[in-house]
Amino acid sequence: MLNRNLIGKTYEPVIFRVMGQRLKFFAKATGQTDPIYFDHDIAVTQGHRGIVCPPTFLIVVGMEQKNPFQFLDDLNIKIERMLHAGQEFIYEEIVYEGDKLRMETEIIDMYDKKEGLLQFCILESKFTNQNSTLVATLKNTIVVR
Repeated sequence: MLNRNLIGKTYEPVIFRVMGQRLKFFAKATGQTDPIYFDHDIAVTQGHRGIVCPPTFLIVVGMEQKNPFQFLDDLNIKIERMLHAGQEFIYEEIVYEGDKLRMETEIIDMYDKKEGLLQFCILESKFTNQNSTLVATLKNTIVVR
């Protein structure tokens, strides 16, 4: 059973510099074709201030932590019992190459389905930029079986 006392637990913030090369690599790996994800000059001519962050790139920021799966240790879950149940990206602002992001993550909810056979945990990460502006929120849901 998931320890619901962990709802509200926060993790050490991650500071991340968004580098153009990483954006290009991610865009290519995810099949993006719009040149705003690859070419600084084209992005600028289209009204952006640099290469644009691809839609799901922010998941990469969480992998920069010392232990990206610390929440599994805290929940006492073996990784082989965990399944990805969903993720939601809510963008408030466009993220660009050169931005310095701060990611703060919190366990925000836990619930059961099928009389406790499936246990769900929702983590929420908020991303602010170098101007302390909220640029995005990522909600990641895992299921434990």
